[in-house]
Amino acid sequence: MAPRNKAPNTNRKTKVFIAFDENNRRNFLTGFRKRKKERQHKAKKMMEEKLKKERREIRKEKRELFKTMARESAIPEEIKHLLDPKVYDLDDHTVTVTDISEVDLSGQDGLRLGINKALREEKEPAEMLTDPSEENTDEKVKNKKIFEEKLRNRIKKANDLQQRLKAKQKKKHVPRSDSDPKSRKDKMFRRKKK
Repeated sequence: MAPRNKAPNTNRKTKVFIAFDENNRRNFLTGFRKRKKERQHKAKKMMEEKLKKERREIRKEKRELFKTMARESAIPEEIKHLLDPKVYDLDDHTVTVTDISEVDLSGQDGLRLGINKALREEKEPAEMLTDPSEENTDEKVKNKKIFEEKLRNRIKKANDLQQRLKAKQKKKHVPRSDSDPKSRKDKMFRRKKK
């Protein structure tokens, strides 16, 4: 009698053969570092694109802010003729009188003259109710400050992102030497931290 465990009529056609391609196998087993570098490169490109997009948005918002500020600070046509420069021709020289209140003389470093700003006097509550234009300007100033703060925060985030990218670029893989205690496998030579 034949053993019962054996499958009847096994045929070479029903058997499955697995064949390995040595080159593909070697590429897979030795390509971990290469694939890791590809992932890092792809992530770096994505971060750079994100940074560029963020900067574009910041520049666009700045332009819009400057446009709105220019529109708000524009001089009405009714009084524009009063602010036009006046030229006086004298015997020895020519004098031109213009309004320079809109010119920012302080500059980036703050060493030059600044804009003349008068101290605001406190109004009584009755006067505040009668002057709605001042409330409107206060709201505009408040909105402008909020918008500028948001813009500063976005610029700060973009700069932080750029610094992280630079830090990742500087970081390189340095193989550890045999004298490095972290690279040793035996724990006998490691020192205990107190």
